[in-house]
Amino acid sequence: MYVGNKVTVTQRAEDLRRFHCGNCDCEATALVIGVGQGQGHSAFFLDDQGASARADKHALKAAAANAELTLSLVRCPHCGERNPSAVMGFWLRYAFSVLAAVGLLWSLGGLIYGMESSPAALWIFGSLGPVTGGLVAWMEAWKWTTVEQRVAFLDT
Repeated sequence: MYVGNKVTVTQRAEDLRRFHCGNCDCEATALVIGVGQGQGHSAFFLDDQGASARADKHALKAAAANAELTLSLVRCPHCGERNPSAVMGFWLRYAFSVLAAVGLLWSLGGLIYGMESSPAALWIFGSLGPVTGGLVAWMEAWKWTTVEQRVAFLDT
């Protein structure tokens, strides 16, 4: 049994970055806001400050990665197009996350059914799979739906 403290931190990173459109070769400076979350653990409550610092470090790293993703998905201020490879990569990761959540629960239900021949496992995990997939989809959707609000072009 784990005894300790888990610290979760959410960070916001604001950064000036260069934007380059592969479609029209537009160059612009953009203020990008990235959001990230990190966790740190303190086993037996012995390192609470260290856990806090680790959570903060992980959250800042995740926020910087999110800012990079956000900038790659934003529409060009000149031609209005998005980077097609970044958009495709985002949607592939999104779909894989949702399908992995569903598949994991369905596999777990099938495994339990195979071990115990309990149809209840199929009913329970069969129902939980799509619900969990929907939850994962909802939790990840903000990365796409808030792109335009988290980028401001300074010179276009």
